[in-house]
Amino acid sequence: MFSKKNIGITIIFLGAAIIMVRTFFLRSTEYAFILQITGIILFFGGGLLIPDFTGKNKQEKET
Repeated sequence: MFSKKNIGITIIFLGAAIIMVRTFFLRSTEYAFILQITGIILFFGGGLLIPDFTGKNKQEKET
């Protein structure tokens, strides 16, 4: 099973790939705009999954 961090990294790469495909191959069309918005949402949404802050690490430092 993938961890939350690995899924976030995969989503970021997918979003970046979509943005690059849109930039290099698709010009100003309605479909390209929708694809760009989807790529941006995936790119930044995946970034929210990467941080792996847990209370466990904080408790271990205190003891």
